[in-house]
Amino acid sequence: MSLTVSGAKSIAEFNPSQVIQSFQEAYEEGCITDKLRQHFCQFVPLVYGLLGEYDPNREERKAKKLLFNPIEAFLCGGPPDAVFKELKEKDHPPILCGRVFRSGEPTYSCRDCAVDPTCVLCIDCFNNGAHRKHKYRMSTSSGGGYCDCGDKEAWKTDPLCEIHRKGEEKGSNQ
Repeated sequence: MSLTVSGAKSIAEFNPSQVIQSFQEAYEEGCITDKLRQHFCQFVPLVYGLLGEYDPNREERKAKKLLFNPIEAFLCGGPPDAVFKELKEKDHPPILCGRVFRSGEPTYSCRDCAVDPTCVLCIDCFNNGAHRKHKYRMSTSSGGGYCDCGDKEAWKTDPLCEIHRKGEEKGSNQ
């Protein structure tokens, strides 16, 4: 038994518009799971089949064309590039950094502004904030812990670096 999604029997006959339309119709009928399963049953063997010589670049191109691009376009409801561009324009850095430190990574604590010695900044927040001009202590993380940039309870003054200040400004404008 041959399962087909778009009627394509080969890569040459593959029509992404038909596939996306069939996904949309299946979604509206409440059977998108079955349609996706059929799509993968048909095209995964064409992409990852063991026919011929293994070429990872060719395999990646086929996977993108036959598997990922149609699903991406379906999920986005249109051209993914346009949707991702719109999402990026709405995106802004978070107010809290929260970067988790790896072992050996530098941390910075402002002696003037930190509420206690455990209040630390990652290198990016330190270099983009007011604390670099204050008295500070540089340490090496033993792993774990996180950057306190944006945590107003951790700092007497200047709780935000320039990166996370942009997030606060954009967040208040929306």
